Amino acid sequence: MKKIAIGDKRFVITKNLIMMLVMLVVIFIAIFAWYSNNDTVTASGTQISAKSADNVELALPVNGEFPVNNSEWKTEISFNASEYLKNLVKDVTSNGEQFVVPNFEAAKSLKDGRTVIPNDVWTEGLSSKVALSNGKPLDDDQYNYISFDFYLRAKSKTINVNADSFLAAGSELGINKDGEIADPPVKRALVGSNVYRCSTYGDAEGNANAFSSDAIIGAMRVSLVGTPVASVSGTTETLQGNEELKFVWLPRPDVYLDTSDNQNDWRLYTGIKPTDTNADKTYCHSFYYGKTVEGTDVKKGLEKQTYWDTAVKAPESYTKPANFYVSKVTEQTDFSNFYIPTLGQSAEIANNAPDSSAQITFTKDKQDDDRSTTGYYVYKYTMNIWIEGEDAEARRSMNNGVFSLELDFGT
Repeated sequence: MKKIAIGDKRFVITKNLIMMLVMLVVIFIAIFAWYSNNDTVTASGTQISAKSADNVELALPVNGEFPVNNSEWKTEISFNASEYLKNLVKDVTSNGEQFVVPNFEAAKSLKDGRTVIPNDVWTEGLSSKVALSNGKPLDDDQYNYISFDFYLRAKSKTINVNADSFLAAGSELGINKDGEIADPPVKRALVGSNVYRCSTYGDAEGNANAFSSDAIIGAMRVSLVGTPVASVSGTTETLQGNEELKFVWLPRPDVYLDTSDNQNDWRLYTGIKPTDTNADKTYCHSFYYGKTVEGTDVKKGLEKQTYWDTAVKAPESYTKPANFYVSKVTEQTDFSNFYIPTLGQSAEIANNAPDSSAQITFTKDKQDDDRSTTGYYVYKYTMNIWIEGEDAEARRSMNNGVFSLELDFGT
């Protein structure tokens, strides 16, 4: 049996792939406070790993500074991030760059939950990157979304997120109730009489319409914000301009939770295709964008926006930014045998490194390291991972969910 370590928050990053496996071990409540009271959400057992490739290399900051040594750019980099995914406790909604915590009206029904007050004040969501580095211990388990920095370098200016990137439910990978993976894996569907981590909502465990809390994957979002590294002096980098939102991804449009005022009647639908009923709800990313009072720094006023997949018929008010991606599902897609949708398209996240970037000089400290010390175009990115509070699956019914995120980078 392969054991998923619950207390070991280890991250491994290699050349062109990032994979995150997160076991959510306590009840998801506060992050879904569109629908429930504020409380603690706890996650642990996190791992990022990667495949090898010869065209892109990754590195992490070294004590907050640029990784100038070639040895930092490895096929595999592992590290411990203590309490990295401890508690998520506030509501959050985001376009992938701005993270907003709104205020709400009181909940009017179990079906609809609480409603955002568009004309009220709002606050910025707290990232794990800030919470774990600001010297305020009370913040360490209070952040709203996962955020961390990394670097990419390649001989080509162009870097993409590759089409085989995916987000999977633990059930779809065979992660059982004990956080173990059998050999071979025993995979289970998200709906049915024999699901892993059965939700306390919907049909009772053992019945045909019971559903797994792993369906939290339907509400997950991923974004990348970055910019080229223009030059490095010592271990201090100079970036080329401001960081920009490069990639916003809705990875699991095929999952939809239908709610009612009787929690026993809640139903989870999977395998939804772009032309199916409810596709207009689940192939779209709705969020609130926070505004400020003109001439001041007062954060007040929210504008609801919706991004959508062009494969779905949607209202004219919906938009499709160039950096927004939805995993590809077609009419020919066969969801039997635990099919997991992939990004299904190449998403360009970089192509504008200046020539000075390729002149950055790296150093060697190993005799057998035959890699070049210059000639790489270098980019810095922040990865953000969050549960979108405006999404139908962002519910407290998704307690104890397990998911695995894999991003594949290439040129």
